[in-house]
Amino acid sequence: MSTRGGNRWWLYVPLLSAGTATFLVILYAGVRLRSTLTIALSGVYLGLWLGLFLLSGSAFGPTAAALTLCVSWLGGSAHAHDLSLRFAAAATGARRADVEPPLPRLDPAIATASGRMARRRESRRIVEDNIALAAELRIGRPDLYRSYDDGGVVDVNHAPAEVLVSHLDMAPAVADEVIRVRDLRNGFDSADDMFIACRDLNPDRFAMIRDRLVFMPRDIIRTRSV
Repeated sequence: MSTRGGNRWWLYVPLLSAGTATFLVILYAGVRLRSTLTIALSGVYLGLWLGLFLLSGSAFGPTAAALTLCVSWLGGSAHAHDLSLRFAAAATGARRADVEPPLPRLDPAIATASGRMARRRESRRIVEDNIALAAELRIGRPDLYRSYDDGGVVDVNHAPAEVLVSHLDMAPAVADEVIRVRDLRNGFDSADDMFIACRDLNPDRFAMIRDRLVFMPRDIIRTRSV
């Protein structure tokens, strides 16, 4: 029983049989759809068909028989049409399942790392747009108490050497050079400025930590916060 381009034939079986074959269509659909209710309803349609013969000779006469025929005929046609739509929907879903590959499960570690990167982008944006807010949130100062999660950025102009070592994975000698040069220059203006001024920085390693760096102005932020 096809539902691709041929689901319209469901409409014609009850119509062309004047409702007498409706129970066969509903039964077949119930078996294919594995629907106990639909199978049970096929028995109702069969009872209506058999009832035509009983009612035709009863006191109710042709009128009752005609009403029963209409229910089996017109109601069965509508029911068959509804079932044909269900078959079409099921076929469409099956085709999508065959064509569309399942979405890969996102590794929790990747989700966490992506979230941290997003937090760092937000923190750098705050430093660029609102220095006062950045200072209040103590962005880039993991050595100080704060409640804001900045994603792991480091304020190179103020953080102590041990933070450069622990959070940026710098060698102690490189961290000492960064501290020495920044104090001589009263801070760095940017990541490029820091890279040019500090000769011991490895280019490849610096590219890996670049998104973790922020540079709060030294003239408005105290080196040691209370």
